Amino acid sequence: MTRPAGKGPFPAPTLILIGEKDDWAWAQACRDMVADAAKQGVAIKLVVYPDATHDFDIPATAPYQILGHHIAYDPAATQDAQQRVRDFLRAALR
Repeated sequence: MTRPAGKGPFPAPTLILIGEKDDWAWAQACRDMVADAAKQGVAIKLVVYPDATHDFDIPATAPYQILGHHIAYDPAATQDAQQRVRDFLRAALR
């Protein structure tokens, strides 16, 4: 049985949205953190967008780099992420 976020190391419901191709914040690190939390009975929602990079939700006319990290707007991931945030907050704030 899992306990909801709000206990233990995660004091509030947690939703993580990250791009698989994010080379600034690593999706695998998020997977590891979620797996560790699950061992403690904490449920964290993780969504990994397969083709998304860092800042996938920031509109840009073309992909670019900052400090050697790839940035690219992904409209499909952005639309999905926005809906997931709305749904997550609606459920968390009931």
